[in-house]
This record gives sequence, structure tokens and C-alpha cells, in this order.
Amino acid sequence: MKRKIYAALAAVVEHVSARQVENRFDLCEVDMTLMKNVLSLLKDELDDPVEMLPEELQCRLLYPEAFRKAVRTGLLSVKGGRVVTNRFNGVLYAYLFGRLFADDYPERVCGRMLWGRGGEFFPVAVLQRYFLVRNLKQLRWNSIGNRVPKDHQVVDSVFDER
Repeated sequence: MKRKIYAALAAVVEHVSARQVENRFDLCEVDMTLMKNVLSLLKDELDDPVEMLPEELQCRLLYPEAFRKAVRTGLLSVKGGRVVTNRFNGVLYAYLFGRLFADDYPERVCGRMLWGRGGEFFPVAVLQRYFLVRNLKQLRWNSIGNRVPKDHQVVDSVFDER
């Protein structure tokens, strides 16, 4: 993200410098599309991802710092002023959202890592609508008590040890 911001700012500087050399410098002539792109990138970089969530999810989020870390590490990303899912499968997102919103947890039983169920409440409808993912309830329900998903360490890494 920082490289994109740097590239956008460098393009603005180059554009403005060219206008000064031609003695036709007028700030109004700076390409507004370029400026809007820079502002959009800066906004996405600086906004708190927790505050981008709908109020229904903000009040149910049990681990706001883990959510922020999920954005910083690339599990989730900020695009167009909202938080979006990235490159992982649905089961991994069900696991992430189960940990963030229902206090699900990994537990070792007989040498196997299993998905432990946290609380009863899981805001599945709001999560599916906001993050544009499907079948979260079914994926979570079918997975609780079974092995944690492949690559669960990526999700577990955003949570501080208790």
C-alpha cells in the first residue's frame, strides 16, 4: 500500500514540476483524477478498519486489535472505504469470524488441533452481507468439533496469546 501511495505522490510531483517548467503552473490544472486516487489511497491507509464495520458488527467484535492485525497482515484488506476479504477459502473465513465474533478457539485434543465453539451468538447474516461471503453458518457449524482448517496458523497469528 505504501508503494502505491508513494507512486501516486511521485506522479503528482512530476506533473506539478512539469507545469512549473513550462511556466504554465496553475494548481487548478493538476489532474483531479490523480489527486482523487492519492486521497483514496491515503484514506484507506489511515482509517481505522474497525470503524469501517457496520455498527452491528462493531458492537459484537470481541477482539478489535486482532481485527486490525488481520487487516495489517493481509487476511483482510481495505478497499474503497470498506474492509474486504482477500485470498482464502470460506472455511478459513468462518474460522476467523468465529474467533473474532463468537470467541471460537483452537484446542489440542489427543494430539489433534480441533475447532472449539465459543459463544452462542454469531452475527452470520451481517457478516455475509458486509463481507460478501456465503455459507458462513453452515461452514462454521459443520467444522466445530472437527480439525481446525488448513492454514489456521495464519488466523491464529493475529490473536495474542491468552
